[in-house]
Amino acid sequence: MNGSTNSMIAYCFHSVAGFSKFGTFKGNSEATGVHVNVGFRPAWVMIKSTSSGTSWMVYDNKRLGYNPDNNGLYAEDTLTEASDNDIDFLSNGFKLRRNSPNFNQSQYIYFCFAESSFKFSRAR
Repeated sequence: MNGSTNSMIAYCFHSVAGFSKFGTFKGNSEATGVHVNVGFRPAWVMIKSTSSGTSWMVYDNKRLGYNPDNNGLYAEDTLTEASDNDIDFLSNGFKLRRNSPNFNQSQYIYFCFAESSFKFSRAR
């Protein structure tokens, strides 16, 4: 893996029910994209194609914070913010709103964190 002695870093995550979800999904290449059920309403989602050189796309509920106007951020590109309506945050996951190589045409990985975590809450 590191035959040329390049520096490397790894970020390791695991899903926690009701708090975070990490997984894969396959896009459908249609104008109305797939729904990804994560079991909670997301506050932050990051998506990356596993087969193409597209950007990491980040979506959150703080900048605009409402559907259908959740604009993506380019995580590692000179572009900053997309102005398309890419994604809806739903009570149980997220739904892609259009066809794009960034999130709806091949196989993707995603990182997702909940808006409110009730699994370990001590609220009464």
